[in-house]
Parts: sequence; structure tokens; C-alpha cells
Amino acid sequence: MKPVPVMTEPDIRLEKLSAIYTAFDRAAARLADQAGLHLYCRRACAVCCTCNVTLTGLEAVFLISGLPESDRRRIQRRLTVNRPDRFYKPVLSLNTFARYCAEQRDAPEEENRPDWGQCPLLGDNLCPVYPFRPFACRALLSTRCCESHGHASLPGIFL
Repeated sequence: MKPVPVMTEPDIRLEKLSAIYTAFDRAAARLADQAGLHLYCRRACAVCCTCNVTLTGLEAVFLISGLPESDRRRIQRRLTVNRPDRFYKPVLSLNTFARYCAEQRDAPEEENRPDWGQCPLLGDNLCPVYPFRPFACRALLSTRCCESHGHASLPGIFL
């Protein structure tokens, strides 16, 4: 596995991404509060953390750049050792998926099964990159306990 390049000097793109994440987290909490919804997703919950997460190159750099060097090496090893045999490989780009949504068309179904395995980064059901997790993880906000129901229930407003 090729290592992700790490930015050594401040990068405005990473600052903007961090601001977007902060704005989303605040907006999601505010929307849930206004709608009277309880969000069950939290730092130590890993029920829905599968190996089927996608992220952009910028998100990968953000994730890696936010970690100390020792954690980067440990996570690189964990990804190498725990890499699942099967995982989600999207056919559609994010832009193509967005176009389908903008045109109010259903995007074609893609094979993406949670039983392919847990996120290879997890250790003791903890995400070692939680503050730097990609939007795909960040946006999974369930209004019911996934552990007891078997899957997440996402309000439409978050989709």
C-alpha cells in the first residue's frame, strides 16, 4: 500500500475542509435538537463502521495530517494487516452521484455489503482517527441504536 502524502506546511484546502466538517457537525446537532431527535452515533460506537467507506484524496490527506507520526505508522500497519478481501469500490464518482441527485434520478445500485467486514482502522471498537474521519463516516447519524436494531436509521434531512 502506497503511503498517503502528508502536508508539511499549512494548506488552505485542509483548513477549509476542517471548517466544513465543523459546520456540518454543528448543523447536524442543531437540526437534530430542533427536530427533537436523539443521535445515537458517538465516538465509541462502531456498529456501522464497515470497510466500505469512501473518501476523497483531500480527506485522506486531512486524516493523515491530523495524526502524530507514531499514529500514522501504526495506522498504516493496521491497514496493511487488516485489509479485507472484499470492500466497496464505487463505480460512480461523487460528481456523477451528485448529478443524479440534482436531477432527482435514482443512482444505479452498487454492491456494498456491511458483512464484508469492519473498518480496518478500528481497535476495541474505537476509531483512532475520529476527529479527522471522512464525511462518509461523519454523516452517518442514526436516530436509533444500531446495536439493538441491526442497522442505522438516518433522517432524510441528513441524507
